[in-house]
Amino acid sequence: MIRKALLIYGKEMRVLRRDVRLIGGMVASALVFFPLLMGLASNLDRLTGDGSGPVPVVAPGGDDVLRRLLDANPLVRIATLEEVAAGGEAHVTVLREGTAYRIRAASADNAVWAAAVSLRQDLQAVQQRAVEDRLAERGLRMRDLRPFEVVLIDTSGGIGGALSLLIPYMAVILLVTNAARALYVAVGEKEKNTLAALLVSTVPRPAIVVGKSLAIMTFAVAASLLLIVGMMMAARLGLAPEDFAGPGELSLAPAQVAALAVNLAALALLISALVMVIGTWARSQREAGMYTAPLVFLSVFLAIFALAPASFGAAVYAVPILGNALAMREAMQGQVDWLALALLAGVNAVGFALLTWCSIRLYGRESVLFRV
Repeated sequence: MIRKALLIYGKEMRVLRRDVRLIGGMVASALVFFPLLMGLASNLDRLTGDGSGPVPVVAPGGDDVLRRLLDANPLVRIATLEEVAAGGEAHVTVLREGTAYRIRAASADNAVWAAAVSLRQDLQAVQQRAVEDRLAERGLRMRDLRPFEVVLIDTSGGIGGALSLLIPYMAVILLVTNAARALYVAVGEKEKNTLAALLVSTVPRPAIVVGKSLAIMTFAVAASLLLIVGMMMAARLGLAPEDFAGPGELSLAPAQVAALAVNLAALALLISALVMVIGTWARSQREAGMYTAPLVFLSVFLAIFALAPASFGAAVYAVPILGNALAMREAMQGQVDWLALALLAGVNAVGFALLTWCSIRLYGRESVLFRV
C-alpha cells in the first residue's frame, strides 16, 4: 500500500514539475512578489512622496523661537488663517497658551500629521536645550538628573514586531491558495481521460488517493516555506521598516524551524485532503476551482487572527487554520508550545483521515468519477 502510494506520489510530482508556469508562479510569488509588495508598502511614502509641498502652518505672531523653527523646517510654511480658509487647504495650527504649545492637526492626512510631528520634535529639541542651559547655570548636567539607566532586552530569541504577525498570516494564505492551484493533481485525470487506465492498474484506489494528496501537500508546504524565507530575506535587505522586524534578530532557532515545519505539514495534510475531496467530486478543474473559493475566503478570515497581538485559550488550537496561524505566530516569536502543536497536529491528522476516507469512498463510485 505505502509503496504504491509513493509511486503515485512520484508520478504526480513529475507532472507538477513539468508545469513550468505553475512552479514558476509559485516560486515568484513566494520569493519575489510578496516580499517586494511588503517592501513597497513599507516605503510607499518615501518612494512616491506626498506631492503636496510644504504644509501650511497657522502660528501666532510675535514668537521668534517658533518663527525660526518654522522657517528652518522644510515640511512646513507659514500661512495666515485667511489664506488656508480661502484655499481650503489642510493645515497645522499652533497655539501658545501660557508655557504650552498646542499643535492641532488631522492624523487622517499623512502629510499634515508628519509636519505636525516634525514640528513637535523641533520644539522638544528647543525645550531640551533650554533645560540644559538652566542646569549649566547651576553647575549641573542632564545626566545628573538620571541616576541610573533602564534598558529593556528581548530574550525571546524570536522575530518580534509586525513581521512575526505578517509571516504566519501570509504563509497560511499562500499554503491554502497553492493547494487550490494544485487541483490539477486531483481532477486532471478526468480531463485527460486517463483515469480509467489508472483505476485498472495494480495500484489500489486508497493508494491513489493518498499519493495524490501527498503531492498536493508537498506543493503547498514548499510555497509557504519559500514565502517565509523570502520575507526574512526581504527584511534583512531593508525592505521592511524597523518596527516590522522588532528588537529580535532576524533568525530562527532549530526548535522554531522544527515547529514551523510540523505546523505547516499538519495544516497541509488537512487542506490537501480537502482539495482531494473537492477534485474527486468535481467534473472539471473549473468546477473544482469554484468549490475551493469558499475555502480560500475562510482561510483568509481565520488567518486574520494571527495579526491580532492577543492571547487566546488552549481550545483555539483545535480549530484548523486558526490554531495553525496562532501557533505559527508564537513560533516566530520564540514561544514554541509543543503541547499546543501536538493538539493541532492531532486534529489536522484526524481531519486528514476522515477526508481521505471520503475520497476513497468517492473513488469507489464510478458514477462520480465518470459523470459528465
